[in-house]
Amino acid sequence: MWDWLVKLWAEWKPRRVLIGVFLFGLLIVWISHLWGWEITKEIGVAFMVAAILGVTIDEASRNELIRNGFLAAFQYAFPPPLQKEILRIATYRLICERHHWLVKIEKIGEDSVRVTSETRRRIRNIGSTAAKIGPRLHIDEWGFAEGRSEILECRMEVAGRPTIYAVRKDTTDLTILFEGKEVPIKPGDYFTLISKWQEFKRHNDMVFVNFTIPTINPEIEVQKPDGFTVSKSFGSASEAIEELSTGREVVYGTYLPYHIMLVRWWPTPPENKTY
Repeated sequence: MWDWLVKLWAEWKPRRVLIGVFLFGLLIVWISHLWGWEITKEIGVAFMVAAILGVTIDEASRNELIRNGFLAAFQYAFPPPLQKEILRIATYRLICERHHWLVKIEKIGEDSVRVTSETRRRIRNIGSTAAKIGPRLHIDEWGFAEGRSEILECRMEVAGRPTIYAVRKDTTDLTILFEGKEVPIKPGDYFTLISKWQEFKRHNDMVFVNFTIPTINPEIEVQKPDGFTVSKSFGSASEAIEELSTGREVVYGTYLPYHIMLVRWWPTPPENKTY
């Protein structure tokens, strides 16, 4: 309850100032009316008009139509091949502030591994309007005799609401799709997406994912069997990568949607053998 009041008080700071200006102007008008001071009365009216205009401009600045119009004009400061990309980046209304992708690799045969991936993403609505969001996961089937790809979990958690679970929507010989109910997320609110899935791969192979929401400082953690070497790619221009613990790394930068986060592995060659 108190957190909500503090948040509301902070959000209304500009409005509080404008309301104060309006009341000050009203007070001057009232005093001027009592004493018959026409000059000060006009000053009071000017304060009131300024406050009303301030509220109007503040409300207009929050309007998506005006904001989108500004962005549409802003894109022309860039070369034509980049304009659509600049506009796409500038119009994102969601951002992932905590991202963790866990990849567990298990050797199950002479040339096969089972790869279990789990992602946990805490996302905030940074826009000025509500966004309708639901859990969704789409994976590929690779045709291994050892087993089929499988979605083990796909859900969305929102504070104060029941957990939303995704259900199977479409499965073919090539892909598996799970989707869940979409719910509105208010500006400033958070939600968490949790996904877990399983794939079968070769000893010398890779697993990759991409996301539709920008991500700050993504983390990748890999658990691998002995005798394997692993590399990771975050799909980010940043080169500031830090190992938090064995197998767990974070990149200090922003991942942009549709780039690939990738984990690559292969059997470690013997010391006396090179490829």
